[in-house]
Amino acid sequence: MKEIKNVGILLSAGYGNRFSNDILKQLYIIDKLPLIVHSLQSNFQKWDTCN
Repeated sequence: MKEIKNVGILLSAGYGNRFSNDILKQLYIIDKLPLIVHSLQSNFQKWDTCN
């Protein structure tokens, strides 16, 4: 088994985007390296109307 040395992790947080749930969404392979797309729920969602 080949050792994975480089893993890219993309985190997405915020209100109203398609990564709004705190679950693992997808695993992409880019340039033969895994890219794990995960999302974090933002505590700022309830303040989205503030300026």
